[in-house]
This record gives sequence, structure tokens and C-alpha cells, in this order.
Amino acid sequence: MVNKSYFDDSKLYITQEKWTSLWKSCMNVDYIPVVNIKAFKTGSIKQVAKSVSETAKYTVKDNDYIVKDSGGNINEELTDSAVWILDTALANRRLTAFGGLLKTIHSKLRLDDIEKGSLIDDGIDEELREDLEYIIEQYHWHIGYNQYVKIGERIDDDKSR
Repeated sequence: MVNKSYFDDSKLYITQEKWTSLWKSCMNVDYIPVVNIKAFKTGSIKQVAKSVSETAKYTVKDNDYIVKDSGGNINEELTDSAVWILDTALANRRLTAFGGLLKTIHSKLRLDDIEKGSLIDDGIDEELREDLEYIIEQYHWHIGYNQYVKIGERIDDDKSR
């Protein structure tokens, strides 16, 4: 979180291009990473709640547990072991924490408990468009294919959200 003056001060402001360069350097990769930087919405309580929900949902990325050898090839045995350890250690945990101003905002919005609250209901009532059909798709990570594989699909008839 930054002061409002951050966006107006060219000495402080970090551009999208600079963020991308910093991430590339920190990750020590030879490709250009996708870096998505957005302003935290603070206009209404709904906007703030959405921003808090979006900010809090990222914990572990695939590069954190996919183990590669010096040649860049995936070591399936070590990767499987790392996934098993993560799965066991992180079972029924959310690993979400708020500090500073985000903690204050979370408290003022009276959001669910970070560890025990609902992952689905963010307290924002949105109506889905009647002219669209919604499909819920389920995916499962397939280690052999090294990607997600679709395992199910259903039409969501409940448009009362």
C-alpha cells in the first residue's frame, strides 16, 4: 500500500515496465513475466471488499513447488514429493494474513474470519445477467501432463447470486 502521492511523484512511482523488469531480475528468468499491477479500489464498501478479496487470494504458485534439474527439466519424483508435503502441511489452511492498513480495512468491513470464513461468499450480492448461461467447470492438476485437465462441467441454473 502506498500514499496517494505515490502516483504523482515520478521519483517514487514504479511503472508497469519497471515492475516487469524487477520481477524478471528477481526470478532470474530469460522470459518477460506477466506482471499485473492495479490500483486498490477504495470508492465504495463493495469496491474495497472486492479489492481485499482479490488481494488475499494468492498464496502458492506452481513455480514454488515444481522442482527442475540444472537442465530445466522437471524432476517428477521431487515435484511429487514437494506436492505431497505441501498438500499435507497446508490441508485445511488458508495462509492469509493482513497487516497494517489492510488489517484495518478488513476489520472495518467486518469480513469473515481469515482462517474459518467462507471462501465463496464475499458478502457482495451480485446478480448474474439473465441473458447469459453460466457453466461451472472443474479441473484437476495432472502431473503426467503437467497441466490442468477438465474433470467435470455443469450449467449453473442458480442465477440468484
